[in-house]
Amino acid sequence: MEPNMSFTDRLLRAALAFYLLSSLLTPSLTWSWLVGGLLVLLLVWTSAVGFCPLYAWLGISTRRPG
Repeated sequence: MEPNMSFTDRLLRAALAFYLLSSLLTPSLTWSWLVGGLLVLLLVWTSAVGFCPLYAWLGISTRRPG
């Protein structure tokens, strides 16, 4: 897995994951909570690893060469 995400991309994904997680903290568990939780896990994983499978599939890279 070659990293294909820039630092800014990773930072924005982590911030979005934090925002989604804070909006999901409600007392009721619903399907939207489950889907949102999975999205948060995906965003956290991609920002931590620096690799986005969708970017790889589409041939996109926001990382600078070098």
